[in-house]
Amino acid sequence: MTIDATSPLGTDLVSTLDDRIREDRAQINLLWTAVGAANCTYTAHEMGAGDFALVVGTDLEDVIIETVGLTGAAAVNLMQITRGTSGMIKVIRAGDGNITVKHNVSYISLGGGTDLALTEGNFVVLVNIGGDTTTGVNGIWYEISRNVSGGGSSSSTYTAVNMTAGQTSLVTGTSINNVTNETLGMTADAAVNLTTMTLGASGNVKIIIALDDDITLIQDASSTTGGTLNLNSPAGVDLEMQTGDIVGLVNIGGDGVISHGYWREMYRTLKV
Repeated sequence: MTIDATSPLGTDLVSTLDDRIREDRAQINLLWTAVGAANCTYTAHEMGAGDFALVVGTDLEDVIIETVGLTGAAAVNLMQITRGTSGMIKVIRAGDGNITVKHNVSYISLGGGTDLALTEGNFVVLVNIGGDTTTGVNGIWYEISRNVSGGGSSSSTYTAVNMTAGQTSLVTGTSINNVTNETLGMTADAAVNLTTMTLGASGNVKIIIALDDDITLIQDASSTTGGTLNLNSPAGVDLEMQTGDIVGLVNIGGDGVISHGYWREMYRTLKV
């Protein structure tokens, strides 16, 4: 909503009052619509025998953040979620053991690259990248976290990482762990620039906590390969981390073997 700081100077307030009230009501309605569209909700949904897809706006709510209590009338495979929009988050909680989330890099990309058979009470969190209802593009749903034990790279861990002078890259499986969720307590021997994190897999999450003032994350908003960092800041603006700063990154497009993908910033918390 934009407020004209000059009004009502130089105007006949009485004669324009009705128009101003109508304009204000229109702006309030727009604001309320925007707030309502960004809300969070809970939906209980049962997939029927033979169902393989969930439809946003029909089976699921068309909201930014939604927790879905998901069950199956029989054993079903969840292969696709359609009509999502970029940035939309769905937290799926299994209400029974009938749901298997299928890994497919074109539809639902799971951490570790394997299917996920949910048991009752399990959670998996997915974020949509690339969805646009105006063009009919469904986008891809990337896993950002889960509470399932086992499954190879599905675990969570904390790693203390110290970068040496001149070091610019972290390597998954060597300097950082090959797990779905990892918190990195980072320090450096001298001022360093972190430009890439290689060998990541789609859906892997790295939460970087700066434990000194020596780490700078280098922005590369144009690249989607090579393990580069795509930060929530204008092109060319790097992030000089201070002690206590936190940045959450999710890998998009990596296969953990050859393709490195890139790391998209989910959020940051700056120490003040």
